[in-house]
Amino acid sequence: MNSKIKFTDKNVNALQDKASRNKLFGEEIPGWKGYIEWEKYPEKKAKAKEILNRYQFPPPPEFQLRPMPDTNPLIEGVRWKMWHKAIGGVLFSVPELSWLRVIEEKHPDMLHLLQFPYNGEPPKVTCNSSHRPNEESC
Repeated sequence: MNSKIKFTDKNVNALQDKASRNKLFGEEIPGWKGYIEWEKYPEKKAKAKEILNRYQFPPPPEFQLRPMPDTNPLIEGVRWKMWHKAIGGVLFSVPELSWLRVIEEKHPDMLHLLQFPYNGEPPKVTCNSSHRPNEESC
């Protein structure tokens, strides 16, 4: 996972300092890391929208109009990560913490489809024969 995401700011002077974002988007409920109650505090939602509007984020990845890759790609969720980094506060480290949690808790053979927000599938099990009794596992 790329921890140093680069994105361009339309107006560098308009960026707020890290301390004010940490205060505005701080942890609201102890133990709920990365949770912000947007609906209760519309001013936070408006400020987040203002912050996000200052940046130019890349377009969504294209998977429909190009040839399919030879292997299943791990989609990194780059825009999601950038949005969290741009808003800052408790959201700044959520992508890295999320991936660390996946590595700790998921089976090593999981097929990781989307890195953030996480989406994965159980490992593919192959059988040596096309016919197996129901009680026998592959």
